[in-house]
Amino acid sequence: MQVVIETSKWSFRKRVKTEQGFKTAFVSPIPTPFNYGFIEGTLGEDGAPLDVIVLGRRLESGAGLDLGIIGKVNFIDDSQRDDKYIATIDGRRHEKAIKVFFTLYAVTKILLGLILEQRLTKNSFTGVEWFEERQTL
Repeated sequence: MQVVIETSKWSFRKRVKTEQGFKTAFVSPIPTPFNYGFIEGTLGEDGAPLDVIVLGRRLESGAGLDLGIIGKVNFIDDSQRDDKYIATIDGRRHEKAIKVFFTLYAVTKILLGLILEQRLTKNSFTGVEWFEERQTL
């Protein structure tokens, strides 16, 4: 399954792929401790390709890899299910880092909604599911 990296590990800039290349969508107050991207040829409930975090060394924006999925982060973003699939290039699960980051990320999104949009958004991290075998979607 082809995974494309949009945002490199430890980046503050959330990047998205456009027809013109990769563009900064927003600058986060917290860096992502994972490579972040999407699974080519898929569509999520939000109409965008399915999100994926790739565990392991830092990868450059635009990097493409053939990886299997080992789990899923269950996440609600602005009242809509927006799960993040998990792949790894180093074989490790980094479970504690995933839980800490997505808990903090949900709180940060709520605060940003209050500050920037003057509205209370529903954002929550509801857990991690690990698959017994690598999967393709």
